[in-house]
Amino acid sequence: MSGRPHSSSPAPAWRRWVVPLLVASTAAGGVACAAPPAGQPPARALPAHEGERARWFDDTLSLRLANPALTDGQHLLAVRAAEADTVALGRLETINERSRGAHSSFELVFALEKTIAGLDPAPSFVLDIGPDNPSHGMIRSRRLELIGRRAVLFLKWFRGESESRIHARVEPDEPSVHDAIIAARM
Repeated sequence: MSGRPHSSSPAPAWRRWVVPLLVASTAAGGVACAAPPAGQPPARALPAHEGERARWFDDTLSLRLANPALTDGQHLLAVRAAEADTVALGRLETINERSRGAHSSFELVFALEKTIAGLDPAPSFVLDIGPDNPSHGMIRSRRLELIGRRAVLFLKWFRGESESRIHARVEPDEPSVHDAIIAARM
């Protein structure tokens, strides 16, 4: 007699429940419900970057990064935490300055260390700060003390004219920020 060996023992326990679970998950659309890969937009219609959402995710740094005594934007922490696609803890690794004539812009590179809430981000995030950005002056005057600073990044995907884009708000890594995130995400 030829062929493969035959065993009269029943199928292993894991096979009895894994295969039906995979079939049921696929039939119910379980594969389509998976989170997008890190750094990719969520599988939903993205809002335009306008109105209140543009104010909540305005690509700025909180003034409290330079002066913790200020109360810059604290009343919006819960709103940002609830609306963000990702809330992550990161460290400002580098600040690159680019000059064009009398105007300069900054490129802030954050190494994202931990996802606090929402979708997993890419390992790093680049925030562009143009000359008309309210954070421009703070970065120019305090860039050396900002490098290496840990911060909480509120990231939200928006649709653009040709592609989707992340907009952000950067807050200091302090207990009041974490408390607002916990309260908003519960």
